[in-house]
Amino acid sequence: MTTTHRSLCVLCGGQDGNDPAYLQAAGSLGRLIAKAKLRIVYGGGAQGLMGGLSRAALDAGGEVIGVMPRFLREREPVQEGLTKLILTETLTERKMIMTQLADAIVALPGGFGTLDELTEILSWRHLDIIAKPIVIADIKNFWAPFFALVDHEVKTEFSPPRVKAGYKVVKAVADVLRAAGLAK
Repeated sequence: MTTTHRSLCVLCGGQDGNDPAYLQAAGSLGRLIAKAKLRIVYGGGAQGLMGGLSRAALDAGGEVIGVMPRFLREREPVQEGLTKLILTETLTERKMIMTQLADAIVALPGGFGTLDELTEILSWRHLDIIAKPIVIADIKNFWAPFFALVDHEVKTEFSPPRVKAGYKVVKAVADVLRAAGLAK
């Protein structure tokens, strides 16, 4: 196994979603990260986009670190064959560890868990707690309602305009590594 030092934290859903493009994007990103000899840090699940991402990376010879709260391990299957599994006590600890282990963060489509992770990490970025690149992969305009909410927060002056500079948006996973500053 090749040891890598640069890592990309991938936030994504534990479900497939209603469009095959979401799962396809997760698998493509997993293969892309493995091919680039980068390590994936993600939630550790074996289902949905998380499973598609991790299996594709592992099948391509990549390194994958799963970070999962103990209580979730009892509720959902952990991806087999992970390079490493880190168990945490809380979701907040999970987010902190995933962020600490990563050189950049990317969000694919997902549910409340993905939204929670993304908004907390964006808050940390806004508060200058982290300075890592954050990329939102807007597959099939999945994140359009989120961007509308951010625009609304800025318009109503609950968030300053500079919050939008805290992340980059790409439409295809092929552009993730470049936007994250991890392309060779």
